[in-house]
Amino acid sequence: KMYIYAFICTMNKVIAKRRRSFAIVFSAAFLTLWHFLHTINNNAMMPSSSHQNVAVVAPTTDAAGPLSCQDVSGISIDVPGVTISNHTLVSSYTSTNSNWGNTLSPYWAARVYAELGGYRFSGIPLGKENEWMRNLPTSAESKPARREALKSFCICRRQRHKTWKQYKFFHSCNYGWGEIYQTIRDDTRSALDTYMKSKPSNETDQVFGLLGKDDWLIYERCNVLQHYEHGFGTLETYNVIPSEGNFTVYTAESPKLKEHKGLCTHLHELRNEYILSRNPNVKIVPTSSSNDQWIDFARLVYAPNLLIPSAGSSWVLWSIIANTGNVHTVPQLGGEFLGTMDTSIYPPNFSVVKSSVIYPPDVSNDTRTCLGVDHFDASILDHNVKLLECFVFGF
Repeated sequence: KMYIYAFICTMNKVIAKRRRSFAIVFSAAFLTLWHFLHTINNNAMMPSSSHQNVAVVAPTTDAAGPLSCQDVSGISIDVPGVTISNHTLVSSYTSTNSNWGNTLSPYWAARVYAELGGYRFSGIPLGKENEWMRNLPTSAESKPARREALKSFCICRRQRHKTWKQYKFFHSCNYGWGEIYQTIRDDTRSALDTYMKSKPSNETDQVFGLLGKDDWLIYERCNVLQHYEHGFGTLETYNVIPSEGNFTVYTAESPKLKEHKGLCTHLHELRNEYILSRNPNVKIVPTSSSNDQWIDFARLVYAPNLLIPSAGSSWVLWSIIANTGNVHTVPQLGGEFLGTMDTSIYPPNFSVVKSSVIYPPDVSNDTRTCLGVDHFDASILDHNVKLLECFVFGF
């Protein structure tokens, strides 16, 4: 106000020599501005209660148009089969690979990009004619773009491969799938439900007739330090299973893995003994893989109580996101990623188990310290003994 007053006085002196009436008008205008600023200043100093009738401004939303990775992060990414045309994200990706986890990863990467970027999605059928994945949507309407969530998805990197931009193995990315978990859940369950309508009851009963509401399913990919993204929880992981009550714990593991079956057997024996030591009333029942792969996948989707003690499996990730029951899991991103985990993006029915997870010592300082070696060799007896000790006692 002082500056305005001084300016008015100066202008009056300057303009008075020419035209006094102009000076009066000029001064009146500035006095009006002065009064306006004075009013604003007084209002700003009033107690907060005087602002009860002031409208609250809504947070700024993203632009109406879609956003690309180039827009939000300054980089381009490679999602298999994906091109962007105007407001539509088009995917030509499909696969008939029997490794369903890796088959689903590029599909969901495209769906995440479309939903977070605000694009319509247009794709082609996934999987073989007689598989449940054939029922997954090939089109989806656009939703409002989410800039920050999209940016996190766009900058996913494998820390072991600094230049990695390929989203073929999207399950290795910590972002995106959590932000659209409801879409993944709804579409997966709808596809499975449609598929099961054509199946006989003796097959669907293997999904819905196996577990009671209080029973548990433990699914473990027993990959013993063979892959830098795969790890398994120590014995304390199983503390989430109730120590009281009568129920059955069904155990399952990947049918295709051949690594260190002997060592897996020892680990599972220790696991079962520990569960029974905490609750002698529990019945533990190993389940064999079914003749139909979809049954094994659907069990993970529909289990009422599910424990995932191992990390890094795409098969596990895409199935358990669709589970609406009680899901207990170690963080589903391993190796060097562990320090950057953001479990806040997990679905709300997920409980992240706070336990030690054993990853290969090549990438895990904790495992390296516990084992006392830089590389695990299953042919060396001492390495196996130390591994069992780490499993029992943790880090």
